[in-house]
Formats: sequence, structure tokens, C-alpha cells
Amino acid sequence: MQVGQALHHLARVVSQLRANEEPYPVGYDWFSDKEVAGYEQSLASNDAERIDDATWRDLDVKSYLRLIGEKSSIFGRQMMYARLRRGARPADLSNSPLHSVEGDHTGQVLSKTYGARENLLYVDVDITRTLFEERLASVPNWARNLWVVPLFGLGSLILLKTHFGVMSVCMVVAYLFMNAGTQIRLYSTLHAWKKQRDSVFTMLNSLMTFGDVGQSIPHPILSESTACLPEINRLVAALRPTLVERIPMIAEYANLFVLQEYVTFARGVDRFKEELPALRKIYESLSACEANLCLVEHLVTRKTYCWVKESAPRSLVAEQMTNPLLASGKPLNVELRDTGAFITGKNGVGKSTFLRGLGLNILAGRAFGFCYCKSAELPLIPVWSSIQNEDSLETADSLYMAEMRRGETLLAVADGPNKVVFILDEIFRGTNNIESISVTAAVVSNLADRALVVMSSHNLVLAPLLASRLDPLRLVGSGLHSDGLKLEPGVIAETNGIQMMDDYAIAEEVRSNARIVHDWFSGYVTKPSHFPRLS
Repeated sequence: MQVGQALHHLARVVSQLRANEEPYPVGYDWFSDKEVAGYEQSLASNDAERIDDATWRDLDVKSYLRLIGEKSSIFGRQMMYARLRRGARPADLSNSPLHSVEGDHTGQVLSKTYGARENLLYVDVDITRTLFEERLASVPNWARNLWVVPLFGLGSLILLKTHFGVMSVCMVVAYLFMNAGTQIRLYSTLHAWKKQRDSVFTMLNSLMTFGDVGQSIPHPILSESTACLPEINRLVAALRPTLVERIPMIAEYANLFVLQEYVTFARGVDRFKEELPALRKIYESLSACEANLCLVEHLVTRKTYCWVKESAPRSLVAEQMTNPLLASGKPLNVELRDTGAFITGKNGVGKSTFLRGLGLNILAGRAFGFCYCKSAELPLIPVWSSIQNEDSLETADSLYMAEMRRGETLLAVADGPNKVVFILDEIFRGTNNIESISVTAAVVSNLADRALVVMSSHNLVLAPLLASRLDPLRLVGSGLHSDGLKLEPGVIAETNGIQMMDDYAIAEEVRSNARIVHDWFSGYVTKPSHFPRLS
């Protein structure tokens, strides 16, 4: 069986040598969400500053990451992901090299670093687990003594040549079995390790190129890369494979006959383990540099963006704010000072899109220091949302149970020591109208006592119930792309849910009955003469 496997392995190696396949850049979707999150997961836990999975999904941050990181390798995307999840320190934002986007040499820097950034796209493995979790190749103890095998083989051949006999033939056969067995046992592990090692060297070489460009064209984005050059040179010298290992065809033949890479395998892993602290710093420098280069390219293509000024935790001012995911969305102005907002508007006018756009602008501001406004003062604090709660067969949760679970989480966050922003859209819609209004009013009033809340709802009766905590604002216009779309004080005077029935093939009798029930219910329930005062 082992002989057959050895022959199969030999045929595969020969086939690879003949094919001499060229590597190719991987596409954006090559890496899984878990791999993109690799660096962020390695950071020290600080859940208070980190936005959670539900908010990430609610605000469609995944699509936003694709927008800004479409041309980035796994390195830059991992850094942008971590910043969006956790934000950046205010000092880092104020001194961010991104402010050089309109500098004199920015175009040259983008051009000169293009080749190195393109090389990073050839990296097809995530190395964060190797660097930050020390998940290096597991080398068995016996593999550390493999240097004996080639010597045994050489001795067998000499004996065979000088004294042909049963003993010498058996020794040669034994060597062939040891050689084949070693390659069968270690081939997959060695192959995976070489991919990790090669990815690390691509990282080192790319950052070296960034540093070299920074020396010829001084620029804030490349300053850290330039400072890393001495350390990069030291690491390359310390970790570089042998000359034989760097020449693919020779390396494969050397492996076949004298187990060249298998003999040096353990020593190479040990050297990498010793240099892990330095390699982590190099990874962070490269990832930050590539992320900044991608963000500069992104900003160059944007018509509207600004550098964010930090506001008080319960205030925000955004002039001509747009949702970055909408290429032709119309800008809106919003101003909240020490108060939240209750947003109303007709069906389809864009309330949910506005809320997501507001959330993305806050996240971009706390992550990168810019947002998609003409000018903005935003709270650079975590965002928590409740927008896309769904029922689940897996957890046996109904929609209302999922909403209640989310409400429990948000109330716990509000009771915590950290300042946050809550963005809510049509919460507690999974039960009847009376209970929905009751629970929403109670939960939102509690949240608004502790944090900035921006919410939308079709239940207009909530506006007076929450008036002491949230300013009523209405989104008016004929749709997301309307020139007349604006946010103004007040509650919408007329809804359009019944009116929209006219746009569909619904019988007049059905529409008439709907209007009858609407008129009765509006007068009976939704327009009382007085409202309870919430404590």
C-alpha cells in the first residue's frame, strides 16, 4: 500500500513540475466571513466598544466593507473590518494619514504602490491564526531527526556500489520506504506550511516596497512602512528559505531524493515561532497601510465626504448626509442636540434607508474619521440597532420572541457604563397593535433616558407618547431619489398604506372595506384625547 502511495505521489510531483502552473490572484469572495474577521477576533476582548453581529447585519456593514475594500487583499480588508467593528482611538483619527488624500503626491503614491498591492492579491490563505494564535505547523518529534535518513540513504548507495549483496539491497529498499513514508506522512502538513510561509514573505516584500516608495516619495500613508525597513530586512535574512528551497524544480527533486525541505521543516517552523512578535507588528503595519491606500482611492471617487468632528454622546449634526451604499441617493440634513428622534414617513419614502445611512456614517466616522456628509458632528461611539429581527426554526423563536430577546440585549447595554447610539426600526411588530405600542413605548423611553435614540415607526400614536424624549421628525418626498426629499419637524399628516392598495389588482370592494375599518379604527384608538405620562 505504501509503495502504491509513493508512486502516486511521485506521479503527482512530476505532473506539477511539467505543468509549471502560474499563481493567480484570488477574487473578493475567496475568503469566508470568518477569515475576514480573523485579525479582529485576535484582539483583546472589549465588547463594550465592539458592535455586535445583529447591528453588523442590520446596517449592512458587509456591503459597505465590500464598497471600500473591493480592490483590497485579505490584509487590508481584515484591518478595515476590525476598525468598523471596534472603532479607532480619537487620537489616531485626528492624526490619521487619510487626511493627506488631497496632498500633492497622493496620486504618485497610489501609482507606485500598485504593483505591491497587486502582489498581495495572490495571497490565498489567512495568516492571522498563524501569527496571532500561534497555530504553526505541528511537527512530530520524529521529524526533527530526519537528517539521519539522507545519510542512511547515501550510506546504502555507497555500500551497494562497493559491496553488492542482500544486505546492501535491503538497506536501499529500506531507505526508499523511509523516504516514501516520510513524504506520505508530512506532505500535506509541509504544503500547508509553505503556503503560510510564502504568504508571510509576500507580506514582508510588499511592506518593503511600500517603505521604499515612502523613501523616494515621503508621504504620511507610507511613513510607518519606511520606519519598518530595517526590521523587514532583518526578518527576511532570518527566515529566508535555503537557495535550494527557493528554486521550485530543484526543490522538488531535492525532496524526492534527499528530503531537503522535510529535513529543514522543523527548524524553519522554530525560527518563525521565535519571530512571531515581530511578524505581528509587520502584519499590522502592512494591513493598516494597504487599508489606508484603499480608503484614499475610495475617497477620490466620492463627490461628498467630510472629516468628522466629535459631538457629545447624545447629539449629532449632519449636513447633506447620504447613504454610502446608494450611488444616487439624495442628501438629507439632520440635527439632534441632547435629544433623540422619532421618524415618521409614508411607506417607501426611505425611513429604513435613512436609518441605515445614519448608522453607517457613524461607524465610518469612528473607524476612519470621515463620513458621507458635507459637514458633520457625530458621536464617535458604538451603534446598537434593532432592524431585522426574524423568527427562527433553529431556535424555535417567533418574531416577537426574537424582538423581545433583542430588546433585552439593548436594555442591558443601556444600563452599562458605556455611551452608545440606538437605531431602531419598527420594533416589536410581531404582536398585536396594542401590545406593540405598549412595549415599544416602555422600552424606548427607558433607552432614551440613557442614550441617543433614533427610531422610526408607522405607529403614529408613539410620537406623543415619546414626545418628552424624542423629537418628532417626518421624512417627506416622493422617494429616495426625489429632489424634494427632506427631513422636517413634525409627524406625517397622512399615511399611504390604504392608498397603496390602488396600485395593485385588488377589488374595489376589498379596498372600500379597508377604508371603512381604517376610519373606524383611527377615530376609536389612534387619536385619543389625552396620553399617559411615562415615568
